[in-house]
Amino acid sequence: MEFDVKLQETNHIIRQYLKEYDVLVLFSGGRDSLVALDIVVRNAAISGKHIKAIHVDTTIETPGNIEYVQKICKDYNVELYLLKPKQSYFDMVKRYGFPTRSRRWCKWRLKVRPVRRFIKDMDMKNVILVSGLRIYESNLRKRMKKENFVKQKITFHNFLKCLVFHPLLDWNDKDICTYVNRFHLKVNPLYQIYGRAFDCWCSPYKTPANFAMLKINHPRLFDRLLMLERMLTSGGSALWDYNEKKKIYLSEIDKDPDKYLPSKYGLCHNCRGL
Repeated sequence: MEFDVKLQETNHIIRQYLKEYDVLVLFSGGRDSLVALDIVVRNAAISGKHIKAIHVDTTIETPGNIEYVQKICKDYNVELYLLKPKQSYFDMVKRYGFPTRSRRWCKWRLKVRPVRRFIKDMDMKNVILVSGLRIYESNLRKRMKKENFVKQKITFHNFLKCLVFHPLLDWNDKDICTYVNRFHLKVNPLYQIYGRAFDCWCSPYKTPANFAMLKINHPRLFDRLLMLERMLTSGGSALWDYNEKKKIYLSEIDKDPDKYLPSKYGLCHNCRGL
């Protein structure tokens, strides 16, 4: 499908839902969530609706990400709610160990539960959350097939007990970049460093290259994670190297970050022209 046709259809769906629901946009600071926020705000301006946004401070974000989120919401005149988990990531790791792909406690404790606490006393019958999730993110394809779709691009979140609207569900990377460039969106400056914003430095889907870049660009956060790794009596490592099929310790990256830089492992890429 050509981008202009896809954009037109997406705008049409958003305008229909804006007639039915109030909107809370989940804004992580990443590129996809920025596009989701922008396209909803543009359509809300036509319908006269006021949009609100949620950002969950995971307590382990890349320095500068929250400030970027606040600035964008201010520029859009969007009311922003900053949420936090009851315990910090650092306290949770001391209790549970580092999260892994098979034991991904971080997602629920750091992100989902703060949102549930925020909305639990709200009347959600006429409210939808907006997510920048896309099925073109390979790790989500199978999961989305199992999701309970109740309307076009709307699922019911069983844990949050509310509707979630995914306006970019069928968009690919090229669509996202085309939209960003066409409307001159202010992409998070962290993309120039990491290729992503990284609102969370939990390790299940991070590479050694990511942490090598963190060591170089934000050493204070890296050192906090390094100290956390050293405190674990179990001797657990922060991440698993899926290229080499072995544990990687932050202490190894600390000694020789150049060994793990993107020339070997690769990072996510930004849109051309940004």
